Amino acid sequence: MPGVATGNSDILSYDLYWDSGSSGAGATIEVIDAQTTTYTIVGLIPSRSYTFKARARNIYGYGPFSNSVIIKTTDKPYTMDPVSSSASGLNVILSWNPPQTGGEPIDSYEIKLYIPSTDSFVIDTTYCDGS
Repeated sequence: MPGVATGNSDILSYDLYWDSGSSGAGATIEVIDAQTTTYTIVGLIPSRSYTFKARARNIYGYGPFSNSVIIKTTDKPYTMDPVSSSASGLNVILSWNPPQTGGEPIDSYEIKLYIPSTDSFVIDTTYCDGS
């Protein structure tokens, strides 16, 4: 609805720009100029920062850009390599290589033990606290 905030004219479109992952080091690129207030960008790279800004257009032209917002992409850790084990007396020693993090440090691991009698896995926090 037209009013002072929209320049007394209906908004015709929204113009979204981003830096395509160059973290402000490169030129901003127009992503979309349409009458929509949401847009999904696919294929982003984990652990990379992207900068976005938008502006609105009415019959008189484009208004000023919004403040820029920086969004860092993250994802869950990647698939781990197989776990290896060895025995030491009555103890079992498990070891593994850390997986790729998906953009953020790994803060814990979850070890599940297989219980043949119930054909299920349970988390053991008594002997393995995840660290």
